[in-house]
Amino acid sequence: MKKYEVEEWEANHDMPHEELMDERGIDFSELSKEIQRKIRAYDLVYEQALKDGYIDEQEEQLLITASYKIAEQIKIEHPKTEE
Repeated sequence: MKKYEVEEWEANHDMPHEELMDERGIDFSELSKEIQRKIRAYDLVYEQALKDGYIDEQEEQLLITASYKIAEQIKIEHPKTEE
């Protein structure tokens, strides 16, 4: 089973919901309460996964899947605007 050390994981894995928020300049406080709740739940899972110092394949898939789902909700609530 492949494992990432915490530093390696953080350096090589940008989470989709975080990237989307950065790209669109969306602050956490601008998100709906539902999305904020899902991000807080994601953060708890993330912190739990990091406790042993490694992210294994199962944890990786769980985190990435959860982040994609959050990103999709953000796209719906905050559609891209033309500048």
